[in-house]
Amino acid sequence: MFNPLAATTIGALEQTIAFTERRHELLAGNIANLSTPDYRSRDLDVDEFQTALARSIRDPEPSNRAIENTSPVMPDWSGVLPGMLGHPILSAEAAAASGAGSQAKDPQIQHIGPTEAVTRDDRWSGPRSAMESIVYHDGSDVSLEEQVNKISKNKHLHNLAISTMRNQFDLLRAAITERA
Repeated sequence: MFNPLAATTIGALEQTIAFTERRHELLAGNIANLSTPDYRSRDLDVDEFQTALARSIRDPEPSNRAIENTSPVMPDWSGVLPGMLGHPILSAEAAAASGAGSQAKDPQIQHIGPTEAVTRDDRWSGPRSAMESIVYHDGSDVSLEEQVNKISKNKHLHNLAISTMRNQFDLLRAAITERA
């Protein structure tokens, strides 16, 4: 049976909204525990989230997921809005130990990503990763500036998904009422 909503981006946007809401809860919890001794920050793995959405966009039918392991080359989906089927919660230590999220766990994902050209982000990734593993005098690893930065980026992604979904529903409403 034809499902008109399956042909739109609404499913991916719903997953993005759910992801950003859950991530906001975790980041807010990190800020709330800023002065808690030995507290380890928690976050959702954005890279794994983006990979899962790209996988679900490429193969929307779960029955075809077994075939996915035989595909020789996956396209670069680095510009796709993130989305996720599950919510992997990572501590900062686990994220650093896994080496940038799910790429270390899934060998098929290694060729997805930016080109070999050096970008500004590539040149500064070393200092960034070193700063993420700093433990403060009370044993916690929560940086207020880092958490506020993550919340700000997460808020922008959430607002973008909400706005895009609103536009999708406006288009559907216009089509149903035959207005253009």
